Amino acid sequence: MNTVTAFLSLLALLKDTHALPTTDVTAKYDDLPSTQPSTNPPNSYDGLGYSEWDIASSPAIQIGGVVGPSAPNRIIAGFNTEAPGTAPSLTVLSPYTSFRFLDFYFGCATRTDEGTANLATECTITVSGFTKAGDSTASTTATFEFQPPLVEVAPVNMTHAVLPSAFQNMDLQEVTVLPNAPEVNGLLMDNVHYSLK
Repeated sequence: MNTVTAFLSLLALLKDTHALPTTDVTAKYDDLPSTQPSTNPPNSYDGLGYSEWDIASSPAIQIGGVVGPSAPNRIIAGFNTEAPGTAPSLTVLSPYTSFRFLDFYFGCATRTDEGTANLATECTITVSGFTKAGDSTASTTATFEFQPPLVEVAPVNMTHAVLPSAFQNMDLQEVTVLPNAPEVNGLLMDNVHYSLK
């Protein structure tokens, strides 16, 4: 082995040993207390900051129409946002510097006259990834649809959304998730899977 090859091999080894470790997380929210929306935002959970999200569970706010893969809690946005028109977001928190958004489960529910969300409703959501928090232009986007049956006779399972490779291979600082009609639909998410760096 010549000197140049040995030097390059040493550099590659040093680079690998000094790479930031990644932490794989599936946020299920089931260990958090749940109350009526707007009184219990998660703020921060498992390395991410949450803006415009609340914790919801089936018994507390009667979201019987959309069921997540883990019980009892999930996050909800759209009904009681602090700033209407603001997209709910997930932002990386220190000591981490970025995250890769991999997959999640979601569904939408319609607000009833009583203000509860108990009827699954069709929706389209747009997920936008930003390599710099607060940027006005997304680095990548993806769109997903939730299609409950026309006649709802039982709770509807959330849809599993797998992010395209553009998300999975990009170091993000912020992700926003916006339903097509936030004033009508409540967006519910569960088992949010990401990798922190």
